[in-house]
Parts: sequence; structure tokens; C-alpha cells
Amino acid sequence: MPTSNGTGVEAEHTLDGSTKAELERRGFIFTQAEDPIGGAQAIRIDWENGTLTGASEPRKDGIALGS
Repeated sequence: MPTSNGTGVEAEHTLDGSTKAELERRGFIFTQAEDPIGGAQAIRIDWENGTLTGASEPRKDGIALGS
């Protein structure tokens, strides 16, 4: 949960312990999220090679397909 001075970090339980420790060392206040925060779906366009690379985060309802 963000704090009034902007030093709060909310992250899912899968955040690596060393990352959490480094954030806290830098003065951030860590809060574990109760629910998943989000997901990602993306397509990378390589114009030079004429290729597409797609990915869908496993918790999302999408799928990366191409033709």
C-alpha cells in the first residue's frame, strides 16, 4: 500500500526475498498484496527481421499465437 510520502511498495508473495530486502534497505516500506496485482500480455515487433514475438502471463486468459 502506498504511503503518503511515496515510499510504500505493494508486491505479490512471489517477490524474491533479496529484492524485498534491498527495497527495505533503500527505505521503502513493503506490504504483501492480498490478491494478485495484475498480469501482462505483449507483442514485440521486430521491424528489421519482420518477426513478431508474443507472450501471455499464465494467470491471464490470453494466449500467444502467430501466423
